[in-house]
Amino acid sequence: MDRKLTVQWNVIPYYIGDENRIRAFDDDDLASNGHLLAELIKLLPDLVTVILSGRAAQKAWDRYAPP
Repeated sequence: MDRKLTVQWNVIPYYIGDENRIRAFDDDDLASNGHLLAELIKLLPDLVTVILSGRAAQKAWDRYAPP
């Protein structure tokens, strides 16, 4: 697939952790960023397929994706 036809998105679009290591996401991280998922989807009117990669992506999709 042509990369020009794809969009990659991290449901938590910033580093979570400290100067030593990344930490696991928590429900507060998802809650503070979940609305961004719906906003992104609105910007993609021709969206056909969504591939969820990881627990954070699955939880965010289940909670915040538009119906």
